[in-house]
Amino acid sequence: MAAAPRSAALPLRRGCVYYRGAVARRSRHRKHRSATGYVWLGLFFVAVAVVAVTTVSVLHGGRAATTKKTTPRQTPHSTPTKPKPAVTSVSIVAGGDLMADQGVASFIQTYGANAVLAGVEPLLSHADLAFVNLESPLSDKGTRQAWKDVTFEGDPRMAPALASAGVDVVTMANNHAMDYGAAALLDTISRLKQVHVAVVGAGASATAALAPAIIERHGIKVAFLGYSDVLPAGYVAGSGPGIAPARSDITKVIDDIRAAKAKADFVVVAFHWGVEYDQTPNPDQVAEGHAAIDAGADLVMASHPHVLEGVEAYHGGLIAYSLGDFVFEHSSRETGETVLITTDVSKTQITAKLTPVYLSSQGIPKVVKGYDAAVILKRMQDLSRQLHTTVVVTGDTAMVSIKRPR
Repeated sequence: MAAAPRSAALPLRRGCVYYRGAVARRSRHRKHRSATGYVWLGLFFVAVAVVAVTTVSVLHGGRAATTKKTTPRQTPHSTPTKPKPAVTSVSIVAGGDLMADQGVASFIQTYGANAVLAGVEPLLSHADLAFVNLESPLSDKGTRQAWKDVTFEGDPRMAPALASAGVDVVTMANNHAMDYGAAALLDTISRLKQVHVAVVGAGASATAALAPAIIERHGIKVAFLGYSDVLPAGYVAGSGPGIAPARSDITKVIDDIRAAKAKADFVVVAFHWGVEYDQTPNPDQVAEGHAAIDAGADLVMASHPHVLEGVEAYHGGLIAYSLGDFVFEHSSRETGETVLITTDVSKTQITAKLTPVYLSSQGIPKVVKGYDAAVILKRMQDLSRQLHTTVVVTGDTAMVSIKRPR
């Protein structure tokens, strides 16, 4: 192949020189632009840094300022809370005679033991302590006292039913506790103990029968005692099982109350006394009730007449001479009427609320209202007026207020 003419290569060389010059000029322009860009980019980062530092400084300063404001200053939430005031009173609800034989036993067979107190359970369970007279053993043991004209042995299922309804203490100082002998009495006490229901007024010996049950609520101790004036032959506790006597050994009763008062803040005494179906307390009841209050009792809650008797405010204490029947088969208007007395007891006053209750023919209690309530409360008003005590009726309940000497 022939070599290209020399003259033809000259334009190419000139072109290459031109190209190299152009490239050099473009390179210088790019370097200039790059340098300028770096300057602007540097300025941008400086500006960003300044803004960032300023922002952090402001934020840091804001937090520091906030800390300085809040640290030394106490807010309402940082103020120590005051302790709650100590409870100074206790509520105690008391009911009358309760047994689980005869018509009550038939009711239990049909509806179950828990149904017996369903109509009054809210009152029993709402109070701090609930207290009734258990006037029959709750057992399937023992032998009937054949010489006695009226005897009771209640369905044992009533023991846990009492606890379920809110009953805390029962007195068994009455004329039916030993109707089926020592075996049934001791079995009843054992069954109640298993469900945490205390028993007073009866026990395996005189010492046990006379011992108080002391129960604490809200830091307040309440002592319960039980005694009976109705003493069938062989029923009084001695070295063996039985019940606690009252009037036959009133000095012992007074000593027991004083001893209980030394151990407890308040003392509740149950008496089983009086004459059946008599609506007025006899002089012996009044004397014993007054002696109990004077010895240190705060409340006297009594039973046995099967009808209501009045309440008396006496020397800063309250005496309910008969609460009537609470769970008991009956056949007359008066024996079907009763009240649950809910007392609020403190060192300065006692307030007692009377809630009227009526029993079915089988002996099942239910709170009543309207006309039935008015009849029962009017009766309590009239009976208590004879004892110089005012019962104030408001609607379907009544109140008694007692100021206590300091």
